[in-house]
Amino acid sequence: MPVTRINELQALPGQGDALWERLQSFVRRIVASPGCHSCQLLRADDDPGRLVVIEVWDNTEAHKAALKTFPPEVFADTLRLLAGPPAGRFYRE
Repeated sequence: MPVTRINELQALPGQGDALWERLQSFVRRIVASPGCHSCQLLRADDDPGRLVVIEVWDNTEAHKAALKTFPPEVFADTLRLLAGPPAGRFYRE
């Protein structure tokens, strides 16, 4: 049974567009990963700095394997755009 990962992120003031661009590049890489069914990046209507990434995977192991393909410095650079740590959870039907 597939698993859905929902990630919520809040950009620092004035960094919403930069975070959006960065996450768009992540989405392209994620959807090409083995075990990924889909990945969608959404932006809140009332707060362009609030973003959500919704990923559907074969299983949590496929998600974790995909994360390992990203160089650590990519995540470090992304964290500098955030107002706080990202929140993410796995969900199942």
